[in-house]
This record gives sequence, C-alpha cells and structure tokens, in this order.
Amino acid sequence: MPDLIDDAHLEQTAVVANSAMNRDRRLPAYRRELGFDPIAWLAARPGPQRWLDVGCGSALALFEAAEHLPGNTRITGLDLVGHFRGTPKPGVELVTGSVLSWSPDSPIDLITSVHAIHYVGDKIAALTRMSSWLAPDGRLALNFDATSLRDANGGPLRLRRAG
Repeated sequence: MPDLIDDAHLEQTAVVANSAMNRDRRLPAYRRELGFDPIAWLAARPGPQRWLDVGCGSALALFEAAEHLPGNTRITGLDLVGHFRGTPKPGVELVTGSVLSWSPDSPIDLITSVHAIHYVGDKIAALTRMSSWLAPDGRLALNFDATSLRDANGGPLRLRRAG
C-alpha cells in the first residue's frame, strides 16, 4: 500500500489547492449536483436560517443566493483557497480555511458541498465534523463518490442515506 500524506500536506497540493478549479459555480450547479434547490429549501423553513457551503469557490453562487433569501439568512462560504469574487452582500461571510480545522460558532441549518469532499483525505472525519454542526432538523447535502470510503479492513463502507 502506498504511503499516504496527512491532510495538512494534501490541502497544499496543486490539485487540491487549485485556485482555478470550479471557481465560477452558480446556483443551477447546486440544483443539478445536489438534487434539490437550496434556496427553496431554506425559504420554506421558519425563522432565521444558516447555510454553510464547503468549497464555495469564488462564492458567486452564494452572493446570488443572498439576493433570493430573506435578509435574516446567514450564509457562510468556506474555501481552502479563498479566491472570492463578486460584490459582497449583507449576511454573507467568506472564510478561507479547511473543513478539517474550521468550526462554526452555532448550529447550521443547511450544509452543502458540491465538489470539495472529493479532495479531502479523511472523508470520514470531514463528514463527522459537518454532521456535528447541523441543527437538529438540518440537512447535509454533498456530492462525492461514496464508494471511495473504506472500513478499517479495506472493505466498502456502507453509508445510510437520510432525507
């Protein structure tokens, strides 16, 4: 078995820390890649909502989303590279950091990740961390290859799909 590098070094590799990859993602990509409309889901819920997008790229989709959500919605974009573009909007916070070390200050109603989990070495740690950040009735929506997850013996890890 080849030697694996730790997550801190993996995050600095040219493939993972690519400032040009997936940077211009817009809202239709979220609907297509995640199989639901995050804007409609958040707007249908009562009270202030919090949305975290892991691997938000340039954050253009988040700025676009802010124009369609109630003003009390808090949107956080987390990206390793931090090449954010666009016009800042009230309620949108952009953070340069890793899903394996950053943590939110309060529970999140919706956590999305269109492509970032593909590039995380310890996917189980990332999924565990993100799940722990959810509000009790929150939703975690990711696009990644679940067949890449293995148990301690190298066999396929079985995930349960919820909601």
